[in-house]
Parts: sequence; structure tokens; C-alpha cells
Amino acid sequence: MSDTEDDQEITRLLPFFYPSSPCTTPDPTSAAARLAKHLEAEPLDTATLAIDHSTFLFYIATTRPAHIDPIL
Repeated sequence: MSDTEDDQEITRLLPFFYPSSPCTTPDPTSAAARLAKHLEAEPLDTATLAIDHSTFLFYIATTRPAHIDPIL
């Protein structure tokens, strides 16, 4: 997988966990609510976001390790 594909996978999930700033610690409750609302509106995105999630977790674990627990 290329860096561009990884960037797309990461970018798709960032708004759910970092709606205002990537520097703030994600709020799990708000992130779950945003993700659920999106999946209700766009159910066909479920598989794509599920696949992207592992790349996103790896990215967060390496770039913002203190944020991995709230995201998990």
C-alpha cells in the first residue's frame, strides 16, 4: 500500500476523533456518536471505515501515543 493510500485511510477517520484539532485528546463518547451518525447516514461506508481503522490506529500509535487509549 502506498503512502497516498495510507493518507486517504487516515484522513477518512480523523474528523470522527479530531473534529476541531488534532492536538486535543479525543473524547471516546463524542467520537462514537459521530461515527454512528455517519454510518447511519452512509451505511455503505461501514466496510471502508472498518478496513481503514487498523491503518488509523497504527498512525495514532506512532504519532500520538497518548491518544491511543481513548481511540481504542
